[in-house]
Amino acid sequence: MAREGCAEGGFRSGNEGVQLTAVCNRYADATKISVSSYEQFDALGCVMQSSQLTQSGAVTPYVFSYRYYRDGSLASIQYPSQRTR
Repeated sequence: MAREGCAEGGFRSGNEGVQLTAVCNRYADATKISVSSYEQFDALGCVMQSSQLTQSGAVTPYVFSYRYYRDGSLASIQYPSQRTR
């Protein structure tokens, strides 16, 4: 069911199964919408890059990058500020 001003989340399927590709959140006061998109995946299906759009008068994309250890656990995340953790 689509919500006004907020598209449904997205999914894609392939050899690795079904992957979540987008999530949309609308705040209770309906003045802000946040959409997170999962754009790049590795061979195991782990998210390598995502972006977030937050709308409240202006739309600004924020890009996040992820790296993983061989066991699949998260090794690092790079934030829009370019800080890596």
